[in-house]
Amino acid sequence: MKKREAFNPGRVSRYLLLVFVSVGLLSGCVRNTIDDSLPAEIEGLSVPAAFNWSTVKSVELTVSPQDSYNGTYYYYVEVFNGNPVTDTTAVLLASGVANQNQDFVRTLSLPSVAEVLYVRQTDPLRMRTTQVVAIDSTQLRCDFGDTSPLTPEIPAASSRLSAARIASNPTPSGAISLATTPSAAITLDASKAYVIPAGVTYTGKITFSQGSLLYVEGSLEVTGTNIPVMASGNDLVVQENGSFTSGGGAFYAYAGRLINHGTLSVGTITLNSTATVFNSGRLTVTGAFTVTDGANSLVNEGYATLGSVSLTNGLLENNGLMTIDGQLYTNSATFRNTNSLQAHEAIMVTSRWYIDCGTYITEALSDQTNSDVYIKQGAILKIGTFNGSGTNVFMESSAMLEAAVAVFNSNKTQISGEGKKYALCRFGRVQAGAGSYKAIRYRGRLEVECSDHYQGLNQWNPFYETDNKVRWAETGQATTLIVSTSCNNEGHTPIPPATVPSNPEYPIDDPTTPTYTFLMEDNWPAVADYDLNDLVAKLRFSYLQNNTNQVTGMRITYTLVAVGAKKSIAAAVQLDELMPQQIQGVVHGSSIPLNGKVFAINTVGLEEGQTKPVIPLFDQAHQVLDPAMTYNSMINTYKDSPRLTPVTNTIDITFAEPITAEKLDVTKLNFFIVPEFERSVGNRTEIHLRGFAPTDKAEKTRFGRYYDNSVNGSWYSTPGNLVWGIMVPYDFAYAAETKSIVKAYPDFSAWCTSGGLDKAYWYQNPSTDSELVY
Repeated sequence: MKKREAFNPGRVSRYLLLVFVSVGLLSGCVRNTIDDSLPAEIEGLSVPAAFNWSTVKSVELTVSPQDSYNGTYYYYVEVFNGNPVTDTTAVLLASGVANQNQDFVRTLSLPSVAEVLYVRQTDPLRMRTTQVVAIDSTQLRCDFGDTSPLTPEIPAASSRLSAARIASNPTPSGAISLATTPSAAITLDASKAYVIPAGVTYTGKITFSQGSLLYVEGSLEVTGTNIPVMASGNDLVVQENGSFTSGGGAFYAYAGRLINHGTLSVGTITLNSTATVFNSGRLTVTGAFTVTDGANSLVNEGYATLGSVSLTNGLLENNGLMTIDGQLYTNSATFRNTNSLQAHEAIMVTSRWYIDCGTYITEALSDQTNSDVYIKQGAILKIGTFNGSGTNVFMESSAMLEAAVAVFNSNKTQISGEGKKYALCRFGRVQAGAGSYKAIRYRGRLEVECSDHYQGLNQWNPFYETDNKVRWAETGQATTLIVSTSCNNEGHTPIPPATVPSNPEYPIDDPTTPTYTFLMEDNWPAVADYDLNDLVAKLRFSYLQNNTNQVTGMRITYTLVAVGAKKSIAAAVQLDELMPQQIQGVVHGSSIPLNGKVFAINTVGLEEGQTKPVIPLFDQAHQVLDPAMTYNSMINTYKDSPRLTPVTNTIDITFAEPITAEKLDVTKLNFFIVPEFERSVGNRTEIHLRGFAPTDKAEKTRFGRYYDNSVNGSWYSTPGNLVWGIMVPYDFAYAAETKSIVKAYPDFSAWCTSGGLDKAYWYQNPSTDSELVY
């Protein structure tokens, strides 16, 4: 055995962690000879002959970066099974480099039921953005520079309700003057025009008749019962230098138009029927502004300060500067802002909001149900807390939505980027409201900046959905450039971590990669109790990679967890796609007990006498966990026995030439066990997964005997298509000693008898009976 040396990246340019494999190699039998009384099949399992027992599927992923440096530098690409921005447990599946001259292309082995990947691009200035890829075929593509048209979901612009603008309302030359002193109560004649001249302050009660018009060039100061009430066909026009004040009193308009070009100050305003208010001057309503009918409208093109606004039906359009000190409430109403509006809080109910310019809700914006929000290019909607409930937010290119907190409930909300350029959605925190199953969907060209985002109860009950093209960034690190305008609070300018572009630094210390579990019986070619628990080990495969994404070095890290067999067991990995001359050297960790009894190692560190490279892991599993342990003991499978600490070791492999990464995919790594080597006469017994061929040193005479049906490439399967080995992604809580996997995992039978179509996540649903699972 070679002396342990440091793992030297040498001339390689990257360090890539691809697959963290947890191997549970389970040998349930303690017999030293084949017992003809053992069952040929397992009761209740009828497995289709064509089923390959695979829990993974293969896809090819191509990633094209958004290269702003014309191929001068490399972009670092990482592929995750979850969102690395919001999920600290997201698992790295692959990584590499790309630029405009070289796509990142990789074949990935994924859980059969995986639906989405997350691809993170790190540019030469160390800016990181993550994009989503739906797993909807075997050929996947992630293009960070894609600008192809989207299928729009914004309704046609003609659906926008907008009031006609009123430039001016000159006082008719024949208007009747109201200049009496002191002011007297007056009833205006029908269809006639009246004027309060400049310099006159009128305080008397004014009663409108059908079609009468009143122009205020001076001052109208009325309180209490003197406040006029408007009806059909009436206009009350406050001219540019005029004023109308009510001393805090209430103003009612059942119809007609209240038009202010000067100064209008009242306590409350209530509109009914067809009444409308237009302001191009300075409007102050200290209390509530209330709209009750679909024909009502408030249009502001000046300065408006309102205590609160309540619209049931009708229109609120702000083209000037508007401040609402209290609540903005819209129910089946339309709100449009083209300039600047600030409100303390807001409630929507089946309403339509058009955000064409800066709209700021200091506290909460709450949609009670099914409202639509349209944010125009270059505009921003900024909120303290956003409570969505069936809300549809449509964002044009370079639109912005910001909220310190966002809360979504089971009435699904959707936020979508509808333009050729990305819109930006920035949330400080996203949390679940009442109900949390797929409560929010992000779609289109949208970058979501949020590190604190609720994930959901589990993988079967996700909180959010993310479509292709959606990008994610950590808090404060959005990559979308939005030019500053008067409507978006200075826009957004990305601030890169680095000031000078450069290639990635090597080696890169990537996070932990996937865990797989191999479950193997050791009684081949017989079928025993099918507890699948005799040897449990975790393996991680790490890769050194150059700038063409080829592998120049590999590290195998395994953690042996349990040995549930009363016989010796050795283990190794054969690299099925390589030849021995492609291996330059293998360095075993100093604590690995390789004594040469099972695997005779040559000067390179491979098993000698093989036509394909075989990497020995250990000769005697028991002695890995406890050097003093004998074969007659089972370790970490009986629940009432003492538990030994798992043991971790490493093996470093240097290749004589760069290797294509696909040749080292987990599906090409032929893991096998060798039981009872000391009883072998000549060649040895090997047990592999279904479809994986034995090595040159395997005893071939046993194939086709007893219950083995290794024909036509279906190595290591029975006539009923039972197997002696299963590979399972992720960690696995193996069955307790003598407990059948069929009972320990209630969905196991449905999975294999359906040919893998049903209960694909069976391995994540152990029995609730704690006695069945270790």
